[in-house]
Amino acid sequence: EVASGLAMTFVAEQAVTPQVVEAAGIGALRLKALPGQVPAGVVEAVRLAGEASVLAWQKRIPDAKAVAGRLREAFPDTANVHYLMGYLRLLENDPGALEEFEKELKLSPDHVPARLQIAYEYLNRGEAEKGLPYAERAVALAPKDFIGRDIHGRLLLAAGRVEEAVSALEEAVQLQPASAEANFHLASAYARAGRKADAARHRAEFEKLQKPRNP
Repeated sequence: EVASGLAMTFVAEQAVTPQVVEAAGIGALRLKALPGQVPAGVVEAVRLAGEASVLAWQKRIPDAKAVAGRLREAFPDTANVHYLMGYLRLLENDPGALEEFEKELKLSPDHVPARLQIAYEYLNRGEAEKGLPYAERAVALAPKDFIGRDIHGRLLLAAGRVEEAVSALEEAVQLQPASAEANFHLASAYARAGRKADAARHRAEFEKLQKPRNP
């Protein structure tokens, strides 16, 4: 995610070069390689993944999906190919995104981002019970990932398991105390638990974190 964010900055501020496309593809496929060091067998996959990513960053989602479709057709069993397509489909609120994430999990059962995307989608749909197993497994695989803790806690809260939600969201805030969203969600859980003072404290922290900092 960090690598892709940096590549996105280059796309916004600089000309799109083959090196930027390659870096975007490496990030999209989550490869442990640097530009110029991509194994020969995945060079084309990296190029297509990079082109799809760059098009998405340029807000050209239909074009991005078309390139990702070619990538998926040519490399259906390559890790993160289905995840990329699922992500692009999510950008258009396409319910078929879940199918792509499920296909990714068949190839990579321990794919934490895919599990969290599915969990978050079920949260948005109001189907917390369906999302919980995905979030629980993601937390087990990546216990130090505050996003996983946050989504897990929100699902628990939506399912009415308030005390468990408080515990999960406390973990999220401990892992990332500077997250305004995590503090807001913890405040909501405390409010549901009847802990008014704790809720007020984290709501105040949320508001403080939301304020723009002076340059």
